[in-house]
Amino acid sequence: MRTQKGFTLIELMVTIAILAILAAIAYPSYIDYIRKGRLEDARATILDNKKLMERYYGAARTFECKAPYSTNIGVACNANKAIVANTSNSKVNKYYDFEVQLADNGSNYIITATPKEGVYNNNVLETQQVYLIYHSGSESYAKCTSSGKTNSLKNDKNMKTIEGCVAL
Repeated sequence: MRTQKGFTLIELMVTIAILAILAAIAYPSYIDYIRKGRLEDARATILDNKKLMERYYGAARTFECKAPYSTNIGVACNANKAIVANTSNSKVNKYYDFEVQLADNGSNYIITATPKEGVYNNNVLETQQVYLIYHSGSESYAKCTSSGKTNSLKNDKNMKTIEGCVAL
C-alpha cells in the first residue's frame, strides 16, 4: 500500500470553494467598514470646521467672512463671503471635498463633505449615504445620498424629514 503525499484534487477544490464563499461574504462587509470609516473622518473634519466657525462668530458676530476678523483668526474667505473650510487632515482629503455655505442670510452655515470624483461609482453615490452635511441652524448632522444632499441644501433646517438623508 502506498502512502499518500499531498492533497487530492477534490480536497483542493473544496478548500478553494470554501475560501470563495468566505470572500464573497467578507468583501462587502469590508467595503462598508471602509466607507463608514471615511465618513467618520469627514465628520471629525466637519467638527473642526464647526469649532472654527463658532470661534469666528464670537469675534465677528456674523458668519459672513470679513477681512479684519478673518486675518485675526487665520481663516480664508471665498467669493461668496463664506469661510473656506479647513482641511488639514490629509487622510480625509483623499476622499472628500469640504465646503462651507452661508445660510439664512449669514446667520447660519452649512458644511458639506462631498466624495471626490472617482472615489465611489455613481451607483454608490445614488444609493448609499456617503455625503455628510452639518447645518448650524438645527445643529444637526445628516448622511445623505446624492439626491438627499440636493434636497437638504434646498430645505433650510429640518434634516430629519429629508428623503435620502438620515439624521445622525
